[in-house]
Amino acid sequence: MKKERIFSVRSEQVEELRQRLGQRHLLESDWDLLDGLLLFLFRVLRSAEEMRLSLRRLQKLLFGKKTEKSPRGPEDPPPGDDEGPSPGSPTGAGPGPPASDSSSRREQNHSEPSRPRGHGRMSASDYLAAETIPCSHPNFEAQPACPRCGKGTLYRLRDPAVEIRILGSPVLTAKEYQLERLRCSSCGAVLTAPLPPDAPREKYDARAKVLVALLKYGYGMPFFRLGQLQGHLGVPLPPATQWQLVEEVANTVFPVYRALKQMASQAKVLYADDSPIRILSLMAENQGEPGPERRGMRTTALIADLGEHSIYLYESGRKHAGDHLGDLLERRPPDLAPPIQMTDALASNTRHGFPVHVTHCLLHGRRLFFEIQDFFPEICGRVIDDIAKIYHFEDLAQKQGLNPDQRLAFHQQHCGPVLEGLKSWLEQQWDQKQMEPNSSLGKATRYLLGHWEPLTGFLRIPGAPLDNNVSEQSLKLPILNRKNSYFFKTQNGADVGSVLMSLIKTAIQANVNPVEYLVTLLEQARQVRKEPHLWLPWNYSQQTAAA
Repeated sequence: MKKERIFSVRSEQVEELRQRLGQRHLLESDWDLLDGLLLFLFRVLRSAEEMRLSLRRLQKLLFGKKTEKSPRGPEDPPPGDDEGPSPGSPTGAGPGPPASDSSSRREQNHSEPSRPRGHGRMSASDYLAAETIPCSHPNFEAQPACPRCGKGTLYRLRDPAVEIRILGSPVLTAKEYQLERLRCSSCGAVLTAPLPPDAPREKYDARAKVLVALLKYGYGMPFFRLGQLQGHLGVPLPPATQWQLVEEVANTVFPVYRALKQMASQAKVLYADDSPIRILSLMAENQGEPGPERRGMRTTALIADLGEHSIYLYESGRKHAGDHLGDLLERRPPDLAPPIQMTDALASNTRHGFPVHVTHCLLHGRRLFFEIQDFFPEICGRVIDDIAKIYHFEDLAQKQGLNPDQRLAFHQQHCGPVLEGLKSWLEQQWDQKQMEPNSSLGKATRYLLGHWEPLTGFLRIPGAPLDNNVSEQSLKLPILNRKNSYFFKTQNGADVGSVLMSLIKTAIQANVNPVEYLVTLLEQARQVRKEPHLWLPWNYSQQTAAA
């Protein structure tokens, strides 16, 4: 890169230059001085602009951001398309007429009567695990006559009144069995009474083990915190014991996790994204000499879209999302067509070398403009509004239930002209030097234009998604654990967490109760080891019924 020239000037020189400018008489040496001053002013303005952007990013980092939605109302169509075409409409989707006043639309929406809100109470039927205790009326047993009028005869109503009472108890409760012992007066043998038939065979039953695993890896409850709570409630549960329980659960369900991986390799669409993580044993390795080649640590979320089902897999360690995608694609049957890969634009995501249809997240490109729209409203506004049109058309396609080929034709017809117009306009702004290449606006534009093909893959590939939101949202689960527990101690602990988070998340997304599912896997551990593919979240109930 060309080294920038250092410019210095004394205040006397500037004052003399101002006087000559007032007299409209410049010397030959003044032109170099003016050139340096203008260049210096440009650099100062650019630095101030970047500083304001950095402060804005720091503010969002510290206090968070509420939303990335545009200020239009939630029901407003994108600019230039008040209602939008139906999927069968032959009309194109160009920039359209000027947008109507969004404030008037918001006022109209607010004037409409809002739906009445609920009272916030839970129905008695929502308490599925509540113990039912029938309560008889004392008057009915004592006398059949009405105590108020004395004339009528009392009879039972079909539906009883219901009152709910919530009782506090430890997460894990305990039962103490006091077994009677008998000693023989002759031989001294001691006979101990057997446990009742309904007593668990082990000290910790399957549900207790699953609850500890679910609290830790499904809801972010650290072992030490749960141990303190249990101790205060009179049922001690040390962190070391909790770890033994969750490791046992992970070992039991691991065959199902492996079956999910094999099935995920056959998916039509694969999503992937990374999030940082801390593993103490790997951090200790980083301190050694010469140390590992890769020093970073991350959790990768892999989502396999199989059409009818979705599989959520988590992996933690030094590998990137691209490495885990490669491991998954290595299992893929060779006779299947290449899948669609949706990731961000990192080069490491495509280093696996397997044939895939590469697509990138459109919202990543939009986000760069959204963050700086207050500083460059004209260009950023155009980009944000045009991308809003794309999502408006996607919403219409989903409401119509279009198949992948119909959705592709619909987007080509309606979104193609919008994106082609946006690309041509951005290239024109770039060629006319309407933006500084090294500024935040220039970087955002360069990213959008430089990755245009994978960002707009839904215009060429049937079934290609628009964004990577599904994997970014799935990372909330490992991030919850990271915020509460901070780190994993060893790589083995990270692997146990990955297995359990994968099964918990997949079960929840399949509308399956994760507690009942994991308890069933533990109770049927022998059958699960033999045929794990029959014990997936969406088919395990059939095996339970058959057993």
